Amino acid sequence: MNTIQTNSNYVVFKKILSVHSEDRDITKWPNSNYFEITAPVEYKNVVGLRLIDVEIPPSYYVYSNMNQNIKLSFNVIPLHTLGTNMSVTTFENYTYEVGMKLLQSPVFTITITEGSYTPEQMATELNTLMNKEVCKYMGSDDFNHFIIEYNPINSKIIFKNNTDNFKLLFKSPEQYEHCLTPSYFENYTNW
Repeated sequence: MNTIQTNSNYVVFKKILSVHSEDRDITKWPNSNYFEITAPVEYKNVVGLRLIDVEIPPSYYVYSNMNQNIKLSFNVIPLHTLGTNMSVTTFENYTYEVGMKLLQSPVFTITITEGSYTPEQMATELNTLMNKEVCKYMGSDDFNHFIIEYNPINSKIIFKNNTDNFKLLFKSPEQYEHCLTPSYFENYTNW
């Protein structure tokens, strides 16, 4: 303990607490990036705290199952002529069978690979996975209607589909298996 400041009314002592992920109870906290520890003594009348050093491994991913930010759900709604009856000529871009299958499509959910992305890499990943997920449902390899691009001027990712309507579904939480952290869906911060 080093004395930092003294005056006639009080004395302030500097104390150092070193915490390592190895200090955690691994039965309660199996992951080294999410844990609590109990200090060896009770600290009273604390005036301030300062983080002196932190070591974060380079494999800490911005997008991960633990961060609950690797899934995206969406629907595809094929363009069709409005009317009371759907006929073989109803759909503009599909055969009747394919159009009807898309109308009855389930919620598509994609999962990006865990990692850290540049905006351009994220746009490419989303573009590839969204088209691939619809192809898998359709049982063909010719669905490439989603065009996801990054606009460097306004720093936004743009979702386009020139053939179909679509909805990005953000109102319901995604399900993350094998994730020990509480659901982030209700949080307005720390996503």
